[in-house]
Amino acid sequence: MGRGVAHLRESLQYEPNNAEAHFNLGQALAAMGQRDEAIAHFKETLRLNPNHRDAREQLKKLESASK
Repeated sequence: MGRGVAHLRESLQYEPNNAEAHFNLGQALAAMGQRDEAIAHFKETLRLNPNHRDAREQLKKLESASK
């Protein structure tokens, strides 16, 4: 999983407005327990693509788990 995260981080250096890369990175980070950083990437996904339903669901799930 760590290698995938590194690859996604690198791809975002070249393509910072790639909503799918942010979403995939958010999913990987959430799976690794890095909740805060995952939330940041899901929020960035939604900023770039407000209609991204999966990012909205993941964000809601992570934010409600912290309450």
